[in-house]
Amino acid sequence: GSPTVTQVNNISCLGYEDIYGHKYDMMDGVDLPNDSANQGKWRIWMPDGTTRMVKGKTSSDQWITGVAHGKYMDVIPVGTANGSSSTYYCDKYYISTASSRVVYRGCNSAYAYGGVSNANASYDASYTYAYIGSRLAFRGRIVKAESVEAYKAIVEKA
Repeated sequence: GSPTVTQVNNISCLGYEDIYGHKYDMMDGVDLPNDSANQGKWRIWMPDGTTRMVKGKTSSDQWITGVAHGKYMDVIPVGTANGSSSTYYCDKYYISTASSRVVYRGCNSAYAYGGVSNANASYDASYTYAYIGSRLAFRGRIVKAESVEAYKAIVEKA
């Protein structure tokens, strides 16, 4: 009944690392409100519409030494220690404590710190640049709808 924690010595989730080709991936359903009660906390929207808060690092431009591995596969940088390009997770975390920050994963170039646990929460949603993109993730079988009406009749399953 109760959750268990298992040590996994791998930072590559499902084998994906820098899958988008040297662009930051903007994450959907997560942000950092950074209001007075939630400094450095990641707000994550769940499929049922609820939100949960996970406390992350508040120091910026640091090598990640620990992450909050949770029940939901969170990989959120935590702690205060600073690692290096050859210790711990070998990725960096950038954060701004200004309000309403969005989260990017990955990296915009082939830098040492641009692995799967790299996170950047420095900008708001209106920030745009050529090296920031987004990625669609899909698992399953793709099926072509027989008609426009059939497509419009599709019901989302959580």
